[in-house]
Amino acid sequence: MQRGFKSATTLAPLKENLAAGILQVIGWTPTLPLIDPMCGSGTFLLEAAMRAYAIPPGLFRVFAFEQWHGLDRQTWQQLRNTLRAETARHIAVLRTKHREPLLFAADADPRQIAAAQHNWQKLEAAVEASLPIVWQTAAAEALEPPSEVPPGYWVTNPPYGVRLAETEALAAWYPVLGDALKRRWAGWTAHFLTADSQFAKRIGLRPAAKWHLDNGPLRCVLLRYPIVAGSLKRNRVMSAEAEA
Repeated sequence: MQRGFKSATTLAPLKENLAAGILQVIGWTPTLPLIDPMCGSGTFLLEAAMRAYAIPPGLFRVFAFEQWHGLDRQTWQQLRNTLRAETARHIAVLRTKHREPLLFAADADPRQIAAAQHNWQKLEAAVEASLPIVWQTAAAEALEPPSEVPPGYWVTNPPYGVRLAETEALAAWYPVLGDALKRRWAGWTAHFLTADSQFAKRIGLRPAAKWHLDNGPLRCVLLRYPIVAGSLKRNRVMSAEAEA
């Protein structure tokens, strides 16, 4: 479902309703810190903000039925104004009680960060409020956990290869990402939506859960990895071989 404020997109767009559903499926709540380390146009974080601040989907969208001759436009506008006022009150309450969500966006490509920031600013303009988020231009494997923040969730839609060279590069990168998670992110829970069948085999972590989903025409799998020290499967295999 279109939200009415997202205009900047990336090469591998994630559908808004799918992102919202994934946040529901994985059990994310606004009390948990959330980071998308490959944020693209920012869909996961935009949907997280809408959920945390109780922003109704479609509140800022123009619907086709608004052109109907029989529409009671005054009642429709009153309803929209009521919902806008309720959203503003909810944002103000969260801000007063210091309960705003802890959201973090990162991407290795500055163009992706720029696209996500553009969409975030449009959301802020729509609700007429500044919504806090931390931006960082960095590769996912180079990220460090935010300081003085309790463990939370990773959720992201990593790149997938189309050409052979891209596929080979990603196959080499997946275990690097798994190593980085194991070294730095113990206590966090990582979630990856991927259309690449090699991802789960290469990252070197054992998924605790998986869900099969479609992102438009793409058959995808959503994988959950609770990050604990020593969770790399290949390390366990090497240890077993050494003991033998």
